[in-house]
Amino acid sequence: MKYLPAIALLSVAALLAGPPPTDQIAGVEAQLEAAIHREMVDGNLPDAIAQYQAILAQPAKSRPAAAQSLFRMAQCLEKLGQRKEAHALYTRVASEYADEAGFAAQARAKLAGWTDALPGPRNLRFEQGEPGEVPPGWFVPSVVPPAATSGGRLAELRRKGCRSTGSCVLVFSPAPFSPTNAPQSVGDLMQSFSAAAYRGKTVRLRAWLRLEAADPQDRAQIWLRVVRTNGQSGFFDDMNDRPVRSPYWTKREIASQIDSDAQFLDFGVSSIGKGRVWADDVSFEIVPQSEVDSARDAVQKLYARIDAAYRQGAADDPALRDASYRRYEQRQPFPQSLGRTTFTGFQTAITSFRFAGTGAIATARSEFTRPSAEGRLAGVRTFRDTWSLAAESWTLKERIYLGNRFTLPPTDAQTTRLVAADLKQLAAPLATPEAGHTFYDLAPFGNAIGDARLVALGAATEGTREFLQIQHRLFEYLVKEKGFTVLAVPGKRSEALAVDRYIKTGAGDPKAALAALQSPAWDTQEALDVVEWMRAFNHALIPHPTLSFAGIEASNGTNGSPDERPGERIVLWANNRQLRQSDKRTYAVGFAFRRGELRAAGFRSGNATGLASYAVPALPEGAGDTVLSAAGMPLFFLDIRAVEPMTTLGRWLAEPHLFLSVGASWNRDGPENHLRPSVLSKTYDGLIFVEESHASH
Repeated sequence: MKYLPAIALLSVAALLAGPPPTDQIAGVEAQLEAAIHREMVDGNLPDAIAQYQAILAQPAKSRPAAAQSLFRMAQCLEKLGQRKEAHALYTRVASEYADEAGFAAQARAKLAGWTDALPGPRNLRFEQGEPGEVPPGWFVPSVVPPAATSGGRLAELRRKGCRSTGSCVLVFSPAPFSPTNAPQSVGDLMQSFSAAAYRGKTVRLRAWLRLEAADPQDRAQIWLRVVRTNGQSGFFDDMNDRPVRSPYWTKREIASQIDSDAQFLDFGVSSIGKGRVWADDVSFEIVPQSEVDSARDAVQKLYARIDAAYRQGAADDPALRDASYRRYEQRQPFPQSLGRTTFTGFQTAITSFRFAGTGAIATARSEFTRPSAEGRLAGVRTFRDTWSLAAESWTLKERIYLGNRFTLPPTDAQTTRLVAADLKQLAAPLATPEAGHTFYDLAPFGNAIGDARLVALGAATEGTREFLQIQHRLFEYLVKEKGFTVLAVPGKRSEALAVDRYIKTGAGDPKAALAALQSPAWDTQEALDVVEWMRAFNHALIPHPTLSFAGIEASNGTNGSPDERPGERIVLWANNRQLRQSDKRTYAVGFAFRRGELRAAGFRSGNATGLASYAVPALPEGAGDTVLSAAGMPLFFLDIRAVEPMTTLGRWLAEPHLFLSVGASWNRDGPENHLRPSVLSKTYDGLIFVEESHASH
């Protein structure tokens, strides 16, 4: 995308217009600050260019704001590889804004020796240049009025006060020269150049820094940023977690592997706050591969100790015990995460390794085996691990769960056809998932539950409209036809009281009461519809039993007990993982689907992407949900108890297969991360299948 033609439409006359009103200038300054943030902090160059264009198109802009917008836009275009367009804008800044000395001088410096190819890092030891001037090869991305400092420069080459016998540089913060004197003002001296020679390689930036502080919050930092294709942000480290605050020379370094699609590398020295930062002996180099390999080998050896910790279910190893563990939104100490599952086998190999000098980030692939109710299971887990190097010893700092994939043989095509044929004979088609309809198609479901006092309804996801609608419809049926009076949720005893009070008295806010249950399934319009139906039922004029809403004790593998509400029949809304067969007093119904969409908290590469609707692609052939789909019925109920064990369907139900089990979080790296093994005939008494799902509201 080319940006210059839009700028060319701005006439010189408009740029040279007289001074606008003060309040309008303030608005433009705020827009300029937002555009700079978009460029420098977010790294979104196309958006920043659009914002600079909008500023230049406004009559109410000061000449300094226009000069800075034009100059910064030229920088963005240069980073995006549009060097001809950038050259044109630098030329305009130098000629049309010669009175804006700071920007005009920087533009002329850019134009001097301009070539189509961006040079690599240069003048790192500051041998070139004159004292008091910005060192050649470096530039300052922001400028203060010339009267504020000597010539408006925020960086000056110095011959005295250096750590080395040569030259160094002094970087100023703009805060002392700003009307607001902001404590977090940033002064930068930086370079930007082509990343072509560094793609896929590990580089290291080093510098010696010392701080002349004017405020306790002042700090000195170096930073390294990768600009990827189309201005996308890649690796970035600004040492914000390890700044220099000392008045004495302190060595700092940043190392990282450069993204394979990197277009530009930016690095620099920052003075943050109100102080001044001295920098000397800057170096930028490709780290020898032997050094990277040595670090990788050292970390790989530590994975044998991690594997042992998983098999033992505990970690008292000094290299591991202080690490944290994050799985989606849940964070806990790494040792506490080990006791949840018993592994009989666990073996890890590094699949990618990003060396960072005093640290490293490794992606690890762990093959595991573990016992379960479904038999001995095998699979692969992936993690992103952050390692820290201190005193020549590596320690695990953080482990982030990325995904879990079980390995089970798929159902073959012949068995799939036979299972589908049995399903067509035994499964009962359902007319609709929606409540408010007649119940003629639910007679097989009613016969299946018999005299059960607790019917537990699961769900393969907590954000599927059809699951919530079917649960609502089944609850209405069980109330009107079977005498059930309690709708229950797992746990949440005290939180459920507000919902119960609303359906019985009308007091309170039902939306707030449902939100307090802290469950994605209940914080939906579909759940609110159920609650409003219960309230209307309780307030009907004709004689009727009183419905209740309650929390009952239920956890993974237990449906709760009907004895918690003596004399009443209970419908439990849960998810599939919380259901298990128990006795004749309970009937557990699992839910399954093949494709569609769902509402969930999304995650990609371990990072949250927000609560949204996500597409679920069709699963591979041979997966459990795909076999159920082969029956050709878009919505059906199967009474698993009634299936003869020796039929093809009976044998298939008694074997472990992979089914979608999502819960409240969706791993966007692939639906296979949500395929979990289940033996349907050992887990559920009945099953409801939905071919295509839609996201809840």
